[in-house]
Amino acid sequence: MAESGLAEVMSAVFGGVPKMLSGKKFPQNLRALRLVVEEVLRSIIEQTPITRKHDLMSILEELASRSKTTKLWVDILIKPVFIMMMFIRAEREGDWPLHLEAFTLMMPYFYAAGHVHYARYGLFYLRSMEALPTKVLDLFMKGEHVLRHIHGIWNGIWSDMYIETTFMRYGHGKGGIIGITLKPETLKTWALTLHLCSKLESNLSEMVDGDGGNVQIIHKEEAQARISSDRKDREGI
Repeated sequence: MAESGLAEVMSAVFGGVPKMLSGKKFPQNLRALRLVVEEVLRSIIEQTPITRKHDLMSILEELASRSKTTKLWVDILIKPVFIMMMFIRAEREGDWPLHLEAFTLMMPYFYAAGHVHYARYGLFYLRSMEALPTKVLDLFMKGEHVLRHIHGIWNGIWSDMYIETTFMRYGHGKGGIIGITLKPETLKTWALTLHLCSKLESNLSEMVDGDGGNVQIIHKEEAQARISSDRKDREGI
């Protein structure tokens, strides 16, 4: 999307756009691109009665056939953002079939963008997940391919993100392992017991804060502050 005007549109409202467009600042990037796509599609949605995604995609394909610029924005921005949103929904809701569908739709973009390793190992991952043992598949179909910090709705997260917010968060601490890295045995003990220490620290935090039994029933995107912020940014876009 370089030189397409996307960066200028986003810069009018958001900061750090170059980092966003290079794939950094994931949460801000996701929100910014979603809002831009919503505004790009606003006139179509308001003028045409659309009840299914298929109807919207048909309209976009028809418009893209008339203009190379429209085709660029549809194929390189709108469709990938839809896939991104679908993938996030699959994880938040623990929807395994949707996870596989979204990942399948990502594959052509890995090849087109020259992400050789994503393409190579992504295809291996996809074929492996399609051939899961029945016992594992049954668990995944129940949503157990995602993890949650608290019970509730729309809060499943990827396993690597869960590791970052638990194991790595507790493991870093003040100064981390600085000062003992030259002692192999000490470092090995730290590494092999970190998961136990992290669990104990997490349990203690729950006892102190009293949040062990919390259930999430409202997502932060539904908060009035976020709704107001989104409205303001949409007007800017």
